[in-house]
Amino acid sequence: MIFLKILIVSFDCDAEAAALRSALEWYHHDVMVRYIGRPKDFLDVLSGDVLFPPDVLILCGHGDDGVFLMPELGEDVYFDGEPRNISPDDVRAHLKLRPTLCISTACTSGTAEMGAAFAEHGVPYLAPDDYIEGNTPLFFILHLFYLHQNGGKTFTEAAAIAKTTDADTAMYTFYDGNGGTL
Repeated sequence: MIFLKILIVSFDCDAEAAALRSALEWYHHDVMVRYIGRPKDFLDVLSGDVLFPPDVLILCGHGDDGVFLMPELGEDVYFDGEPRNISPDDVRAHLKLRPTLCISTACTSGTAEMGAAFAEHGVPYLAPDDYIEGNTPLFFILHLFYLHQNGGKTFTEAAAIAKTTDADTAMYTFYDGNGGTL
């Protein structure tokens, strides 16, 4: 069996993160959840400010127009230069963490530009490229891990199978970290 260290980063999707943590721990993985309160916290994770280097990084949150939507703060609370949301350029500028795979549940976070931002750092990235139905990411990720752990599939093979369930799971695009997509 394959047991992984998984870090779930939750930005405004706490119930999804809790469900994923519970299920992935049931699969016997070591799972930690980090709750994000501001954009800088998200950038800190990308920069490697984590308690352990994860094999898999799961980003649980919302997205729109190819960016990660961060919790909205009062204007006087933001640090100087802190972005309001996380764009592909922010990922390029801060990504130092090197998980085996990064998975996003955020709508439209699977655009070619965001995928390229992770791929430029050699990090395989799996995310929906459109507006996905609310419970699809949970199903997709559990299916993906089941196929990987119990079916002996690579993450690439497991993603190809998990994408075939319906129109929503088909929105997941896999960027292999070398410039290729699935």
